[in-house]
Amino acid sequence: MSEEKSSLINIELIPKELITNVFGPASKSIGEGLGGIANYVMGPLRRLNITSEKSYQDFVKKINTKTDEIPPENRDISKLGLSLKTMEDSRYQLEDEEMREYFANLLAGLVDNRKNQKASPRFSTILSELTTKDANLLSKIYTLTAVPTANIRVQRPNGQGVDTIKNLILLSGSKYINSNSSLQTLESYGLIEVRPQQALADKADQALYDAFENSHFLKNKKLECISRFEKNPFFIDRELTVVTVHGSLRISDLGEEFCSMIFPSQQE
Repeated sequence: MSEEKSSLINIELIPKELITNVFGPASKSIGEGLGGIANYVMGPLRRLNITSEKSYQDFVKKINTKTDEIPPENRDISKLGLSLKTMEDSRYQLEDEEMREYFANLLAGLVDNRKNQKASPRFSTILSELTTKDANLLSKIYTLTAVPTANIRVQRPNGQGVDTIKNLILLSGSKYINSNSSLQTLESYGLIEVRPQQALADKADQALYDAFENSHFLKNKKLECISRFEKNPFFIDRELTVVTVHGSLRISDLGEEFCSMIFPSQQE
């Protein structure tokens, strides 16, 4: 192995030194702890070029910047075990800049005693299994108290349901977010609560429901639904209608705690 390759796993050359310096002498043990974790977890990946140096150094820079903002009196080493798990869980997401940001936020929160009491080992596991699309959608939902939704229902004239299209639509202003797979993922981890028949009563939300009912988006969706059922021999010559069911979703209690660690800037 060349000297250059050997240096890539020597945390003292850049990352450990930087992490120690941001805390200063009084908190050197925290920096050494994080530096040791980074070397232990990331060293093999860097040696095999699984993690690029550019991505790794950007990750370290993000951690340094965020931990530097923690007042000295709030720096806490009691959760370094969770920091190790978080660093391990971050390994395969580091080539994505946004995921580096989210993991750096979580790591910084783990050494901040104003935040780390709500930390859970599940957080890094969940984050490691989210896609960037999942995380960004959760970030949007987190900025709102509740989000109005609509679901599409195909039924007979007597009101008996034929099918509820499992395709929840988020009504976000004039935009309609149709990311069903991400919503299912977020719900499966308990980060959001979907209330498909619990409409919001606020006037602004009612206006969103009304606008959706008159939208070209919904008109096209209804045509797609009818077309799909008309091709089914079982429903030929049967009169079908398409209605929308208004509902809502919100961040769960677990989601609130998770998001406060992953998207802390949105609380400021």
